[in-house]
Amino acid sequence: MVRSSMIVLAVVAIAFVTSMADAQGKAKKHATPEAAFDAFKAAVEKKDFKAAAACLTDESVDGMTGGMIIAGSFIKAFAKFDKEKGEELVKQIDTIFQKHGVTEEALGKIGKGGLGKDPEAAAKAMREVAKIVKDRPAFIGDMYKFMETTGKSKDGNFDAKATLKDVMVTGDTAKGTIVNSKGEKPINFKKIDGGWKLDFPIEAGAKKAPGAVLPNSGAAAPGLSMRAALITRRIS
Repeated sequence: MVRSSMIVLAVVAIAFVTSMADAQGKAKKHATPEAAFDAFKAAVEKKDFKAAAACLTDESVDGMTGGMIIAGSFIKAFAKFDKEKGEELVKQIDTIFQKHGVTEEALGKIGKGGLGKDPEAAAKAMREVAKIVKDRPAFIGDMYKFMETTGKSKDGNFDAKATLKDVMVTGDTAKGTIVNSKGEKPINFKKIDGGWKLDFPIEAGAKKAPGAVLPNSGAAAPGLSMRAALITRRIS
């Protein structure tokens, strides 16, 4: 009886692993940078953040996740100045953070420093912070909805109306220009396993947000602007 049960469990486990491998293997691969860009826009418009994340490089997803964690920390730090809505903002962010395991204890383990004026250091720190979250697309979706409903995404965090032009492919990398009502900005692409993905750079701004720290970590972020924190990786 025990042996039969073990065999059944083994079969179930093999079937599960096989189905996961099949799902990964069938993930849509985009033949061109333009196709990847269009797919990302469509997913964002539908608020399908799992599909949107599939159009991004892993580094982009990590950077976006870390950026939104830092953005939430910034908002919490500044919420004390909002006597009317500050308490509710903190409550909403705490709910999202707790849902995804972004606790003060977890943030404290990340360590101090790393969020200074050096863009490379900021990028590394954001990717490190992102490790806290297991389901990063779901976290990005929850944070985006929070920013959208509370008016914290006024800069157009995910602008589905943007267009792409001047794409130049060099081997497995490509560069292009995003165009929208606010102007133009560069965007990068990478070809991974035969399919193109968007590769967003981290933006570290010049406008400082004094006093903003990661909860319980003591890690100040003097080199990241409030704008950069809220729009760390974007398509606006």
